[in-house]
Amino acid sequence: MDLNRKSMAIAYMKGSGPADSLFSLTVASGLARTLEKDYFGGEEAIPIFQVPADEKVTLELMHQYYMESDQDVLFLLAPPTIKDVTTGNNRPVMRRVSIVDSAFVCTATVPFEQLVFVFDSMEGVDSFHNFKAGSSIQLDVYNNGILTSDGLKAETMRQAAYYADRVGYQLGNAFISKWELEQYSLYYFEDFSTQDWVKPLEEATLFHWINAVNLWEKFLKLKDYQRRACASYNIAVAYYMLGDYELAGRWLDQADRMSKLDLSPGLRKRILERSGK
Repeated sequence: MDLNRKSMAIAYMKGSGPADSLFSLTVASGLARTLEKDYFGGEEAIPIFQVPADEKVTLELMHQYYMESDQDVLFLLAPPTIKDVTTGNNRPVMRRVSIVDSAFVCTATVPFEQLVFVFDSMEGVDSFHNFKAGSSIQLDVYNNGILTSDGLKAETMRQAAYYADRVGYQLGNAFISKWELEQYSLYYFEDFSTQDWVKPLEEATLFHWINAVNLWEKFLKLKDYQRRACASYNIAVAYYMLGDYELAGRWLDQADRMSKLDLSPGLRKRILERSGK
């Protein structure tokens, strides 16, 4: 999924009990923080809201919550499916802790599955994605030592909710942008007396694409069609690297009208592949 330059919101379904709802809220918070760090420079930009639990997630339901969120992309978290919670033997706490009624502690494991539904209004298709994540949380559960087995499991779920942000962080890693190696070529002329073709290349090397475009645009007034075509091609590469494939295609069209460049077919293929055409 391409989430660059899109606004986002996260909705989580109300759980069967306070612990389940708190668990989902904490997962949603961890997911939001991870996405914000990658796509919004760490600023708090993703709203989180609770919705009623629904057994079946439909396109109509995703549309409804998307409209309520007023964002480009909606993440919807279903209530977690908690599997068999296992608790070890209670043992006396050997050191003082700040938790009330915590004379005993046991190690517990909470396996679960998390369904995530994603609707992207800017994809151009009327559908949504669904993902399933599976993991487990292991924690020390402090208790008073007299809880029943069911009571201990309930206490485990209550305390596990405070660790669920780690789940959200891990979940978010599946949606953050990944570095991808791109090899590209640019045209330049060794004519330092009239035009400096090296300066925009230096800007491109630093990924200052807009600065490079501004410098290449100066060459579009030249009478030499080949140089104008090369400048247009370079600008097409810049917009391709910026992710604006439509504008990149238009600049490449302009280059092709002026001169037949050897590098043009390769860039054309890349643009079509990335734009999904």
